[in-house]
Amino acid sequence: MSLKCPVCNFVCVIGERYCNGCGSVERHRALVRLINEQKIDIKDKQILILSEGKRDNGNYYETAYYLAKHSNLTTLDIIPHCTYFGDKQSYDIYESIENATSIKDNSFDFVIANHVLTAVENDLTALSEISRILKPNGSFIINDGISHTKTEPYIAKKGQYTRRHYNREELIKVLNRFFTNVNLKVADDLIYAKNIKFIICTNKKNNYEYGSTSHYCFSGWWRHIVIVFALSRTGSSSLEIALRKIGYNTLHMDTGRAKSENKMDQYTKVLSNITKNKPFFEGVKENVFILGVTLLNEVNKIYEYYPGVKIIFTDRSNEGWVISMKNHQLVANRPNPKRKKLIDSKNSFINKITTQIAKLTFFDKNNFLKLSVDDINKKNLLCNFLHIKNEKRDFIYPHISTNQKLKLTREQIEF
Repeated sequence: MSLKCPVCNFVCVIGERYCNGCGSVERHRALVRLINEQKIDIKDKQILILSEGKRDNGNYYETAYYLAKHSNLTTLDIIPHCTYFGDKQSYDIYESIENATSIKDNSFDFVIANHVLTAVENDLTALSEISRILKPNGSFIINDGISHTKTEPYIAKKGQYTRRHYNREELIKVLNRFFTNVNLKVADDLIYAKNIKFIICTNKKNNYEYGSTSHYCFSGWWRHIVIVFALSRTGSSSLEIALRKIGYNTLHMDTGRAKSENKMDQYTKVLSNITKNKPFFEGVKENVFILGVTLLNEVNKIYEYYPGVKIIFTDRSNEGWVISMKNHQLVANRPNPKRKKLIDSKNSFINKITTQIAKLTFFDKNNFLKLSVDDINKKNLLCNFLHIKNEKRDFIYPHISTNQKLKLTREQIEF
């Protein structure tokens, strides 16, 4: 028995997965059936299809073969080195969808990700970009590993790909952060005898305005805001200098520091956003915020406002930190703090951060870094965490201030 492929009209043998005319598999053919059955108007519309535009000698493959005949199609390859079928591929755009700098806001009527979101490393940042480039009344159509029993936020590289799985209900919950209308649809592929689930998202919420895709210091794949939580005397000032050397724009949430650096307007803007319950860094040009303990209890809100945020907390051995803290207080003629109280406060600080991060849904553990001033490899840890290229790694990590101006006695240290 045979049926015509809805993508290219090639006569296929029932039961064979790949169409010999266009290379489509069941999800590609089901997408075309979905468009027809749901009467989705694609005629002359601006459509961006992600990682689907395989071409060989100028001919479109898979779903793009059909879409190119009915719409103004643009193809984007999110993994330009991939040659899965061994074809000579040619795409309109080679760029990460997490950082699509070549695409203007409100450019497309449709963005289609047919088994693509599973392959990007920072899926929330990708969704924020998709929201940005869609027109106000545009639609996002997705079919991405949504039939699994559990969600796996990040799976190690397999071959040329990174992969993740989604539980359907949890994926819908995430998509609702970016779109008002999120609807599950099912379409059949009659050739391979399989029904395929799609999610159609409309009415974007414009989350990208909250900073997940703006004001970045690099025009590459990795676009992110960096948050630093730090206790006093744990190397936050040296980290700030290192970040500036790499190229980040930093704002230290300390009144004296902000004033000395002529950034009081930015500092007060953040404070104003906090009191007005607005996205904390809205309207602020920096992309690194040294928070100290400010917003320590608002990790969930930071993550909600800024998908793809990277969080650093600075640490130090108890011994070195206690001595530095005691010196810091005694030099300023302040009472000598008790050792146990200091260590208890440090442990409480660490516990608050780690506990909140553990509760975050879909938070990628690779976006969280514990950076100890005692680690001799801290520069490489920082650069690897921020995906800094080799040419930007040639800097000296600043000396960590110990502030040991007094020679403390053992009794003073142990007190």
